[in-house]
Amino acid sequence: MNRSARVTSIEAIRAFGAELKEFELALQQSLESLTIEVRRAVEYFDTDRGVHWPAEVRKASDRVAQAIIDLERCQVSIRPEDRPSCYLEKKALEQARARLHTAEAKVRLTQKWMRTVRREAEELKTRTAQITFLADHEMPRAHAFLERTSRHLDRYTGQQTTASNSASPMGETSGVSDSEPEGA
Repeated sequence: MNRSARVTSIEAIRAFGAELKEFELALQQSLESLTIEVRRAVEYFDTDRGVHWPAEVRKASDRVAQAIIDLERCQVSIRPEDRPSCYLEKKALEQARARLHTAEAKVRLTQKWMRTVRREAEELKTRTAQITFLADHEMPRAHAFLERTSRHLDRYTGQQTTASNSASPMGETSGVSDSEPEGA
């Protein structure tokens, strides 16, 4: 099996190595950015919304209790014919109960989203582990390989040029140039 390659430019290998390094840096930055954004989403549900809505439930419960007290106070009178309609107190109790139901629904929804975001964050972490391994382990190996290859090709073309120059009486090369090594 023929394992030779037709290399036409050692500079192309070096340029590819430089582009690969830029890609590696961009990949690492993207992975770090993605990790930060996922962490921010998890923290939003855990610490921000996860604390906010239970506090709102407590406040709404207190408002309902206060509205019930206000309504009962309004309804208490010495004589039945003096009893007011207590429309405003009834409306306030209705609004307080609606707010409590809304806050309780938001707590359930926040808990659902917390579970979903955590699950998705773990799945993303698992999926990006391979890319992280590539960036941390395989990319440096690829850089080392490209560097070794370009050094070997430099030596090879240097030997070919030296051997050709010494074999030719007038210093002419035998068709091998720095940009096109034979058999490389």
